Amino acid sequence: MAHPFHASYAELSWSAAGDQLQVALRVIPEDLETALSREAGGPVLLDPASPPVALMEAYLDRHFEISADGAEPAPVAFLGLEIAYDETWLYFTLPVSRAAAPLMLSNTLLFDVAEAQSNRVRSLWAPEAPVLVFTAREPSQPLPVHR
Repeated sequence: MAHPFHASYAELSWSAAGDQLQVALRVIPEDLETALSREAGGPVLLDPASPPVALMEAYLDRHFEISADGAEPAPVAFLGLEIAYDETWLYFTLPVSRAAAPLMLSNTLLFDVAEAQSNRVRSLWAPEAPVLVFTAREPSQPLPVHR
């Protein structure tokens, strides 16, 4: 059944060494399954015992891109997921240095599933910075500079 609200929420933090971004991403499970099923050309169900890691990494690589100064976007390294009835949390890292600022984030997650999709991102290292909101009209934004 369709649902009226289409949104994701991500929290970004730096690793202790400052050489990768750590991402916790909350999505609606059926939206992610729909996107992955389209990518796979057949039904994909999220299963914490055997998640479709390669498919999720490929999808995230295309739709959650962080780049520095026009360089190639950093590849996703999937860490795990938690699945509940109304939300799924994905955990992954991106190998990018905090010294590479300014960083640009392109967040087009699930735009291919829901026309009204919006994606929110909070940079935990900059609590005073506003939550970034990504829409089809504004899919890319600079991340706040680390202090």
